[in-house]
Amino acid sequence: MRLASKSVLIFFIAFDLFTLGLHLVLADHAYLGTFVDIHKEGNFPTWYSSLKFTIVSGVAFFCYYLERQSKVVSNSSWGWIVVGCVMLSMSLDETGQLHETLIHWFFSTDSGKNLALYFNAQKGAFSLLWVVVFSPFLIAILGGLIYFYNNRLKGKRVLLLGAFGAIFLLTAAAVMEYYEAKLLISENVFDDSFLGVYKTFSAIEEMLENFASSMLVWIHYSYVMWFANRSN
Repeated sequence: MRLASKSVLIFFIAFDLFTLGLHLVLADHAYLGTFVDIHKEGNFPTWYSSLKFTIVSGVAFFCYYLERQSKVVSNSSWGWIVVGCVMLSMSLDETGQLHETLIHWFFSTDSGKNLALYFNAQKGAFSLLWVVVFSPFLIAILGGLIYFYNNRLKGKRVLLLGAFGAIFLLTAAAVMEYYEAKLLISENVFDDSFLGVYKTFSAIEEMLENFASSMLVWIHYSYVMWFANRSN
């Protein structure tokens, strides 16, 4: 079981690095660049990221099913449903650009315009300021995930540390998006070095999210394997 779960993690981390490699080699290609550029939406890296969050969601729902079918663990099994819905929402957001749509709507309101004025944000920075606007909601979700994983993975030290690591990476990715927005609204936006710094920040942010989702796939899969072995 340990070998199988490690193989899952190694596979997805390796594929994360493969998508980064495609981006570094082909992002400027006249025909393939748009398809592999991790800075863009609706392409291969986006679909890959969405697929992983869908897998995490599906396995979370399966964890709920396993626990409900067994008396080994029964308290608060509904938490897996919540986790599954959160991960499914993240998958839909990856492909449907939901938070970008919501944030542009928000900045069309009077409150949004006042916030944009406060940050001196140009239109290009709106989609990255979603972290500020939705920060209470994000804190609630991250806090809920920490509480749930701490409860469910107690006694499974490696998986618990992995869950905390994944949550840390997701938090770091959100912080990186905020700093990307700060770059877009800085006075140095037209400097020659700006584009390189911005792309570096963006690439780091995307890879943090990729590593986090890969770790979540591994954690959920490993929990299913542990639970199945314990039940037998």
